[in-house]
Amino acid sequence: MLRSSIFATVLSWIFTASSVAQFVPPPRNLIPAQGYANVTIRYTEVPAGICEMDQDVKSFSGYADIAPNQHIFWWFFEARNEDPTKAPLTVWINGGPGSSSMIGMSRPFFYMRLHKSFAFNSV
Repeated sequence: MLRSSIFATVLSWIFTASSVAQFVPPPRNLIPAQGYANVTIRYTEVPAGICEMDQDVKSFSGYADIAPNQHIFWWFFEARNEDPTKAPLTVWINGGPGSSSMIGMSRPFFYMRLHKSFAFNSV
């Protein structure tokens, strides 16, 4: 009886610790801006070398605040092979219930590190 009680206590602690670890603190020092349709966006420039190995290509990430307590995360990468101010914009949207959109971003981007000619921002 004591052994099962200790086991239950340990399992409870493990599951509680792992569920708390999923919640990271909100980012600080984001730059606010007014977007299309009066949607507030908050963003920051991502340091070079995170998902984009070309030091000359900038990337930005942030949130679109679509309603109180409702935020959409986004990550923007500049074009590689042409002037970013004149390049067309490609939007990739995926994810949903039970599937993180970071999977859709990380798998192609890992592949792009190996084969830059197939990168979305090289098109």
